[in-house]
Amino acid sequence: MMMNNKEMGRNISEARVYTKRSSLPAPKAFWGLTLNRLNQLKECGEEFYVRFDFPNGSFVLSKEQVQCLLAEKEVAGDGDYKITYSELKTFMASLY
Repeated sequence: MMMNNKEMGRNISEARVYTKRSSLPAPKAFWGLTLNRLNQLKECGEEFYVRFDFPNGSFVLSKEQVQCLLAEKEVAGDGDYKITYSELKTFMASLY
């Protein structure tokens, strides 16, 4: 059942979450973020998050954090940004 924001309360809002799952546990986990999907999310003009799931946990990054993470990366031939667990762990540690 879908609830509108008024029914959920003013501290709750809908969010766009791009979820990627790795079947490998840390530290072997890796993900591919599709450039086309990221462009679609950016073009919608709303806040979005990317959730990186792996068997024993997850990382969640805001739109701005994703942009920082990908700033120095190149898109692979298949159209994905390749992200490893160690890259995410290092990036997250740099935020605090």
